[in-house]
Amino acid sequence: MSKKENIYEEQINILIDKGVLIEDKIEAINILSSLSYYTLIGYIPNFTDTNINYKNTITFNNIYKTYLFDKRLRNILLYILEIIENTLKTKIAYAINNEIGNLGYLENVNFKDFKEHKMLISNLKRLLQKDKKIELVDYYIEQYGNKLPICIAINVFTMGMINSLYKNINTPIQKLVAKEYNTGVNQLTSWIENIVYIRNLVAHYMKLYNFKLQKTPANCKVNNHYNIITYRIFDIIHIMKFLVLDKNEWNNHIIITLEALIEEYKHYIELDLIGFSEDWKEILIKF
Repeated sequence: MSKKENIYEEQINILIDKGVLIEDKIEAINILSSLSYYTLIGYIPNFTDTNINYKNTITFNNIYKTYLFDKRLRNILLYILEIIENTLKTKIAYAINNEIGNLGYLENVNFKDFKEHKMLISNLKRLLQKDKKIELVDYYIEQYGNKLPICIAINVFTMGMINSLYKNINTPIQKLVAKEYNTGVNQLTSWIENIVYIRNLVAHYMKLYNFKLQKTPANCKVNNHYNIITYRIFDIIHIMKFLVLDKNEWNNHIIITLEALIEEYKHYIELDLIGFSEDWKEILIKF
Protein backbone atom coordinates (compact mmCIF):
# COMPACT_ATOMS: atom_id res chain seq x y z
CA MET A 1 0.00 0.00 0.00
CA SER A 2 1.37 3.43 -0.97
CA LYS A 3 1.75 6.31 1.46
CA LYS A 4 -1.17 8.12 -0.19
CA GLU A 5 -3.45 5.09 0.14
CA ASN A 6 -2.39 4.88 3.77
CA ILE A 7 -3.63 8.43 4.36
CA TYR A 8 -7.02 7.66 2.82
CA GLU A 9 -7.29 4.45 4.86
CA GLU A 10 -6.58 6.46 8.01
CA GLN A 11 -9.23 9.00 7.10
CA ILE A 12 -11.77 6.23 6.42
CA ASN A 13 -10.95 4.65 9.79
CA ILE A 14 -11.51 7.99 11.57
CA LEU A 15 -14.96 8.16 10.00
CA ILE A 16 -15.72 4.55 10.94
CA ASP A 17 -14.57 5.17 14.54
CA LYS A 18 -16.91 8.16 14.64
CA GLY A 19 -19.82 5.93 13.65
CA VAL A 20 -20.13 6.97 10.00
CA LEU A 21 -21.34 4.06 7.86
CA ILE A 22 -19.02 3.36 4.90
CA GLU A 23 -21.05 1.41 2.33
CA ASP A 24 -18.25 0.97 -0.21
CA LYS A 25 -14.72 1.45 1.10
CA ILE A 26 -13.06 1.48 -2.33
CA GLU A 27 -15.48 4.09 -3.65
CA ALA A 28 -14.96 6.18 -0.50
CA ILE A 29 -11.17 6.09 -0.99
CA ASN A 30 -11.60 7.11 -4.65
CA ILE A 31 -13.71 10.08 -3.58
CA LEU A 32 -11.22 11.13 -0.90
CA SER A 33 -8.41 10.94 -3.46
CA SER A 34 -10.02 13.79 -5.42
CA LEU A 35 -11.89 15.66 -2.69
CA SER A 36 -10.33 16.94 0.50
CA TYR A 37 -11.29 14.98 3.61
CA TYR A 38 -11.55 18.31 5.46
CA THR A 39 -14.02 19.63 2.89
CA LEU A 40 -16.16 16.53 3.21
CA ILE A 41 -16.35 16.42 7.00
CA GLY A 42 -17.72 19.97 6.90
CA TYR A 43 -20.99 18.36 5.78
CA ILE A 44 -21.19 16.14 8.87
CA PRO A 45 -23.11 17.98 11.62
CA ASN A 46 -21.14 18.57 14.84
CA PHE A 47 -18.28 16.36 13.62
CA THR A 48 -15.74 18.08 15.85
CA ASP A 49 -17.77 17.22 18.97
CA THR A 50 -15.69 14.42 20.51
CA ASN A 51 -18.69 13.11 22.46
CA ILE A 52 -20.76 12.33 19.37
CA ASN A 53 -20.93 8.85 17.85
CA TYR A 54 -23.20 8.64 14.81
CA LYS A 55 -23.79 4.89 15.26
CA ASN A 56 -24.25 4.31 11.50
CA THR A 57 -27.08 6.90 11.28
CA ILE A 58 -24.98 8.90 8.81
CA THR A 59 -23.59 7.27 5.69
CA PHE A 60 -20.57 8.29 3.61
CA ASN A 61 -22.80 8.34 0.54
CA ASN A 62 -25.21 10.80 2.17
CA ILE A 63 -22.33 13.09 3.14
CA TYR A 64 -20.95 13.02 -0.40
CA LYS A 65 -24.38 13.64 -1.97
CA THR A 66 -24.88 16.64 0.32
CA TYR A 67 -21.52 18.00 -0.83
CA LEU A 68 -22.57 17.54 -4.49
CA PHE A 69 -25.86 19.32 -3.84
CA ASP A 70 -24.01 22.23 -2.25
CA LYS A 71 -21.54 22.46 -5.14
CA ARG A 72 -24.33 22.53 -7.73
CA LEU A 73 -26.28 25.10 -5.72
CA ARG A 74 -23.19 27.34 -5.76
CA ASN A 75 -23.00 26.92 -9.55
CA ILE A 76 -26.62 28.10 -9.88
CA LEU A 77 -25.88 31.10 -7.67
CA LEU A 78 -22.82 31.99 -9.77
CA TYR A 79 -25.07 32.06 -12.83
CA ILE A 80 -27.58 34.33 -11.06
CA LEU A 81 -24.83 36.57 -9.71
CA GLU A 82 -23.48 37.16 -13.21
CA ILE A 83 -26.91 38.34 -14.37
CA ILE A 84 -27.33 40.60 -11.34
CA GLU A 85 -23.86 42.11 -11.68
CA ASN A 86 -24.26 42.92 -15.38
CA THR A 87 -27.70 44.48 -14.87
CA LEU A 88 -26.56 46.55 -11.88
CA LYS A 89 -23.61 47.89 -13.81
CA THR A 90 -25.86 48.86 -16.71
CA LYS A 91 -28.50 50.56 -14.54
CA ILE A 92 -25.94 52.47 -12.45
CA ALA A 93 -23.92 53.56 -15.49
CA TYR A 94 -26.97 54.92 -17.31
CA ALA A 95 -28.25 56.72 -14.20
CA ILE A 96 -24.85 58.40 -13.70
CA ASN A 97 -24.55 59.31 -17.38
CA ASN A 98 -28.05 60.80 -17.50
CA GLU A 99 -27.69 62.82 -14.28
CA ILE A 100 -24.07 64.02 -14.16
CA GLY A 101 -22.56 63.03 -17.50
CA ASN A 102 -20.31 60.18 -18.55
CA LEU A 103 -17.33 61.51 -16.57
CA GLY A 104 -19.28 62.69 -13.53
CA TYR A 105 -18.27 59.61 -11.55
CA LEU A 106 -14.67 60.97 -11.50
CA GLU A 107 -15.71 64.15 -9.62
CA ASN A 108 -15.83 63.88 -5.84
CA VAL A 109 -18.53 66.58 -5.60
CA ASN A 110 -20.99 63.94 -6.80
CA PHE A 111 -20.24 61.72 -3.82
CA LYS A 112 -21.02 61.83 -0.10
CA ASP A 113 -17.64 60.70 1.22
CA PHE A 114 -14.66 62.20 -0.60
CA LYS A 115 -12.13 59.76 0.90
CA GLU A 116 -14.15 56.73 -0.13
CA HIS A 117 -14.52 58.17 -3.63
CA LYS A 118 -10.77 58.76 -3.86
CA MET A 119 -10.16 55.12 -2.90
CA LEU A 120 -12.69 53.96 -5.52
CA ILE A 121 -10.93 55.89 -8.31
CA SER A 122 -7.56 54.63 -7.10
CA ASN A 123 -8.83 51.05 -7.28
CA LEU A 124 -10.18 51.68 -10.77
CA LYS A 125 -6.82 52.99 -12.00
CA ARG A 126 -5.07 50.00 -10.46
CA LEU A 127 -7.44 47.57 -12.21
CA LEU A 128 -7.08 49.37 -15.53
CA GLN A 129 -3.31 49.12 -15.27
CA LYS A 130 -3.59 45.44 -14.40
CA ASP A 131 -6.00 44.73 -17.28
CA LYS A 132 -4.04 46.61 -19.94
CA LYS A 133 -3.01 43.28 -21.44
CA ILE A 134 -6.65 42.67 -22.37
CA GLU A 135 -7.00 43.96 -25.92
CA LEU A 136 -10.36 45.71 -25.46
CA VAL A 137 -9.25 47.44 -22.24
CA ASP A 138 -6.00 48.55 -23.86
CA TYR A 139 -7.98 49.94 -26.81
CA TYR A 140 -10.23 52.04 -24.58
CA ILE A 141 -7.29 53.35 -22.54
CA GLU A 142 -5.60 54.44 -25.77
CA GLN A 143 -8.81 56.19 -26.84
CA TYR A 144 -9.73 57.87 -23.54
CA GLY A 145 -6.69 57.65 -21.23
CA ASN A 146 -7.64 57.33 -17.56
CA LYS A 147 -10.88 59.25 -18.15
CA LEU A 148 -13.03 56.42 -19.42
CA PRO A 149 -16.77 57.13 -19.82
CA ILE A 150 -18.73 55.47 -17.04
CA CYS A 151 -20.46 53.03 -19.44
CA ILE A 152 -17.01 51.65 -20.31
CA ALA A 153 -15.25 52.00 -16.96
CA ILE A 154 -17.98 50.25 -14.99
CA ASN A 155 -17.27 46.98 -16.79
CA VAL A 156 -13.91 46.87 -14.98
CA PHE A 157 -15.52 47.43 -11.55
CA THR A 158 -15.64 44.53 -9.12
CA MET A 159 -18.86 43.95 -7.16
CA GLY A 160 -17.12 45.44 -4.13
CA MET A 161 -16.47 48.60 -6.15
CA ILE A 162 -20.08 48.65 -7.35
CA ASN A 163 -21.15 48.46 -3.71
CA SER A 164 -18.84 51.35 -2.82
CA LEU A 165 -20.00 53.41 -5.81
CA TYR A 166 -23.73 52.98 -5.15
CA LYS A 167 -23.77 53.59 -1.41
CA ASN A 168 -21.57 56.70 -1.77
CA ILE A 169 -22.99 58.45 -4.83
CA ASN A 170 -25.41 61.31 -4.24
CA THR A 171 -29.00 60.41 -3.34
CA PRO A 172 -30.81 61.46 -6.57
CA ILE A 173 -28.78 58.90 -8.56
CA GLN A 174 -29.32 56.26 -5.87
CA LYS A 175 -33.07 56.82 -6.15
CA LEU A 176 -33.02 56.51 -9.93
CA VAL A 177 -31.31 53.11 -9.74
CA ALA A 178 -33.50 51.88 -6.85
CA LYS A 179 -36.61 52.79 -8.85
CA GLU A 180 -35.48 50.38 -11.59
CA TYR A 181 -35.79 47.60 -8.99
CA ASN A 182 -39.07 48.90 -7.55
CA THR A 183 -37.50 49.45 -4.15
CA GLY A 184 -35.90 52.12 -1.96
CA VAL A 185 -32.31 53.26 -1.57
CA ASN A 186 -31.82 51.62 1.84
CA GLN A 187 -33.16 48.32 0.56
CA LEU A 188 -31.07 48.29 -2.61
CA THR A 189 -27.96 49.29 -0.65
CA SER A 190 -28.56 46.32 1.67
CA TRP A 191 -29.23 43.98 -1.25
CA ILE A 192 -26.01 44.95 -3.02
CA GLU A 193 -24.02 44.46 0.20
CA ASN A 194 -25.52 40.98 0.56
CA ILE A 195 -24.77 40.16 -3.08
CA VAL A 196 -21.12 41.10 -2.47
CA TYR A 197 -21.16 38.97 0.69
CA ILE A 198 -22.57 35.85 -0.99
CA ARG A 199 -20.40 36.33 -4.07
CA ASN A 200 -17.31 36.18 -1.85
CA LEU A 201 -18.57 33.01 -0.20
CA VAL A 202 -19.34 31.34 -3.52
CA ALA A 203 -16.06 32.46 -5.12
CA HIS A 204 -14.14 30.82 -2.27
CA TYR A 205 -16.20 27.59 -2.47
CA MET A 206 -17.59 28.10 1.03
CA LYS A 207 -20.27 25.72 2.26
CA LEU A 208 -23.82 27.05 1.86
CA TYR A 209 -25.68 24.00 3.13
CA ASN A 210 -26.40 24.30 6.86
CA PHE A 211 -24.60 27.64 6.88
CA LYS A 212 -25.87 30.57 8.96
CA LEU A 213 -25.52 33.95 7.27
CA GLN A 214 -23.73 36.69 9.18
CA LYS A 215 -25.96 39.28 7.52
CA THR A 216 -29.33 39.18 5.83
CA PRO A 217 -30.97 41.52 3.29
CA ALA A 218 -33.38 44.30 4.25
CA ASN A 219 -37.04 43.61 3.57
CA CYS A 220 -38.95 45.63 0.99
CA LYS A 221 -42.71 45.97 1.55
CA VAL A 222 -43.29 47.47 -1.90
CA ASN A 223 -42.53 44.34 -3.91
CA ASN A 224 -42.56 41.70 -1.21
CA HIS A 225 -45.09 40.31 1.25
CA TYR A 226 -42.79 37.57 2.52
CA ASN A 227 -40.88 38.84 5.54
CA ILE A 228 -39.54 35.74 7.29
CA ILE A 229 -35.82 35.81 8.05
CA THR A 230 -34.12 32.40 8.08
CA TYR A 231 -30.45 33.50 8.20
CA ARG A 232 -29.89 30.84 5.55
CA ILE A 233 -29.09 31.11 1.86
CA PHE A 234 -32.80 31.40 1.03
CA ASP A 235 -32.82 34.98 2.34
CA ILE A 236 -30.37 36.04 -0.36
CA ILE A 237 -31.93 33.91 -3.10
CA HIS A 238 -35.21 35.64 -2.24
CA ILE A 239 -33.85 39.15 -2.96
CA MET A 240 -32.18 37.79 -6.09
CA LYS A 241 -35.75 37.41 -7.35
CA PHE A 242 -36.04 41.21 -7.40
CA LEU A 243 -32.54 41.84 -8.72
CA VAL A 244 -33.04 39.58 -11.76
CA LEU A 245 -35.36 41.76 -13.83
CA ASP A 246 -35.94 39.25 -16.63
CA LYS A 247 -39.10 37.41 -15.53
CA ASN A 248 -38.75 34.73 -18.19
CA GLU A 249 -35.13 34.01 -17.23
CA TRP A 250 -36.05 33.76 -13.55
CA ASN A 251 -39.21 31.63 -13.85
CA ASN A 252 -38.37 29.45 -16.83
CA HIS A 253 -34.71 28.79 -16.18
CA ILE A 254 -33.54 29.62 -12.67
CA ILE A 255 -36.59 28.35 -10.77
CA ILE A 256 -36.77 25.22 -12.93
CA THR A 257 -33.05 24.55 -12.39
CA LEU A 258 -33.43 24.98 -8.62
CA GLU A 259 -36.47 22.71 -8.59
CA ALA A 260 -34.61 20.00 -10.54
CA LEU A 261 -31.64 20.19 -8.17
CA ILE A 262 -33.82 19.87 -5.07
CA GLU A 263 -35.76 16.99 -6.62
CA GLU A 264 -32.54 15.13 -7.48
CA TYR A 265 -31.14 15.41 -3.95
CA LYS A 266 -34.36 15.42 -1.90
CA HIS A 267 -33.43 12.13 -0.16
CA TYR A 268 -30.10 13.53 1.05
CA ILE A 269 -30.85 17.10 2.13
CA GLU A 270 -33.09 18.93 4.60
CA LEU A 271 -34.71 21.98 3.03
CA ASP A 272 -34.75 23.99 6.26
CA LEU A 273 -30.94 23.84 6.37
CA ILE A 274 -30.90 26.15 3.34
CA GLY A 275 -33.89 28.14 4.62
CA PHE A 276 -36.34 26.71 2.06
CA SER A 277 -39.90 26.01 3.16
CA GLU A 278 -42.22 23.56 1.41
CA ASP A 279 -43.81 26.46 -0.49
CA TRP A 280 -40.46 27.94 -1.59
CA LYS A 281 -41.40 27.89 -5.27
CA GLU A 282 -44.58 29.88 -4.68
CA ILE A 283 -42.54 32.49 -2.76
CA LEU A 284 -39.81 32.77 -5.40
CA ILE A 285 -41.91 32.73 -8.57
CA LYS A 286 -42.33 36.05 -10.37
CA PHE A 287 -45.95 36.98 -11.20
